[in-house]
Amino acid sequence: RSIEQLYKEQDSVLPELEKNSENLTYKKMLDMLKKSNEAIEVKEKKMMVRVLLDDIIYCDYENHYIRIHTARRMVRSYMQFRELSKLLIGYAQFQCCYRNIIINMDQVQEMEHADFLMSNGERIPMRRQERLEIRQKYADYIFEKTNL
Repeated sequence: RSIEQLYKEQDSVLPELEKNSENLTYKKMLDMLKKSNEAIEVKEKKMMVRVLLDDIIYCDYENHYIRIHTARRMVRSYMQFRELSKLLIGYAQFQCCYRNIIINMDQVQEMEHADFLMSNGERIPMRRQERLEIRQKYADYIFEKTNL
């Protein structure tokens, strides 16, 4: 589905859900719809590209380029990693787990002792010095997400 289709669907469903917002199920659905449309914009080859947050598996940095890995493609943009970090770290599902790597915790298939197995099959390491803290943050995030 295109972004335009998602917005059209949202416009038709949101007013109906807001009418029934007293119901907790509707509130959850409303939050999910709003969250599914959130995106960041980065410049790729002189053109601005929108990337849905839910599509991001992880981001890394190499030779002055950030790389945003999604299931369908990799977006490459010339920017500093700290700029990308400012865009993503405000969202609960993103966590910096290694130098110049940010993962989307919604895309973690499995947390292992020293790394994360991501939905695309890649393994992303955890910083050794902060491994316990990173593991705890992931566990807390999953607990909060499943117990809303």
